[in-house]
Amino acid sequence: MRMKILLILTGLAIFISMRGLLFSDEANAQPLPDLIVMKIECVPPQSKLSFTLTNRGNVPLQKDWRGVARVYLPGRMEQIVDLRRPTSGSIEPAGGFATYRLAYRIKGKISVKVVVDSTNSIRESNEENNEKVQMLEPCPK
Repeated sequence: MRMKILLILTGLAIFISMRGLLFSDEANAQPLPDLIVMKIECVPPQSKLSFTLTNRGNVPLQKDWRGVARVYLPGRMEQIVDLRRPTSGSIEPAGGFATYRLAYRIKGKISVKVVVDSTNSIRESNEENNEKVQMLEPCPK
């Protein structure tokens, strides 16, 4: 009976130990990209909407990455932006920056929300920092 209890306890200890190895954050920790919205702004002279993203992770995006941002604008549900087609720069390398200029013209005071990787197709180290809301006005003339 003692041997049976000892074997059960030993088996339980091994199971708990293996579960810790399989499910611990440290065992699964690996460097990942981290995309964030740095700024949303009005670009003169035509008051066009622009936003800048960065990959503040310490690794580049995967070679075959795909992703979109959703931009929520007044009077529209949303505008979808392909993250592989920036106006300038690139979020692909670690520490990379990219700017996306939209055709949307800011005509009055508005609230704009940008959600980067809105489809969660890019695995990131932090999935909780992917959106920003900004109040904007037309650019000064």
